[in-house]
Order: sequence, then C-alpha cells, then structure tokens
Amino acid sequence: MSSAFTVRLEEPTLDALDRLAEKTERSRNWLVTRAVEDYVALNAWQLGKIEAGIAAADRGDFAAADEVARVKAKFSKTKSSGSKSSGSKSSGSKSSGSKSSEAKFAR
Repeated sequence: MSSAFTVRLEEPTLDALDRLAEKTERSRNWLVTRAVEDYVALNAWQLGKIEAGIAAADRGDFAAADEVARVKAKFSKTKSSGSKSSGSKSSGSKSSGSKSSEAKFAR
C-alpha cells in the first residue's frame, strides 16, 4: 500500500523534473518515487557497511601489517604516476568543479 505526502522543490529543480518527465515519458510521481527508493536503498546499504566495519573493528578484526603496506604501496605508485600527467591538465579540473551542481542533478 502506498501513502501520499507533499514535497516542496525549488523552481529550477521542479522545471528540471518536468523536463526529465517529458523526455522519459514518465510522470513526476514515477520519477520521484524511483529517486526516493534509490536514495533509501543506497543509504541503507552504506549504513550497513559502516555498521559491519565498526563491528569488525570492535572485534579487533583489522588488516595485517603486510596487507596495509601492500595497499599503501599500490596507491602511492598510482598517486605519484597520476600527479605527473595531471599537472598539464590542471585547468581542466577546475572547470569540472564549477559544474558540480549540474553533475549532481544529472545523475
């Protein structure tokens, strides 16, 4: 059984929702229902992983020193090789940051 409730949205968000509904041939209600279901499922999954991690830490279930060193070495190599190529593209990364609100909603 479903229940109804009211959601207040800013005009730009509502306009974007209407455009998406038109392009996908879905109703506002369908889109909002899917968005809320996805949000709740994602956050429930995330909280479950956090709780499992805390429980493992409480049991003293940690990675061995050699495992930590291996992962640290892997990401240290990736980071140092990635920083060499990213130096020439620093202006590109700034432009992607300015569009973060668009990228969030486009998801």
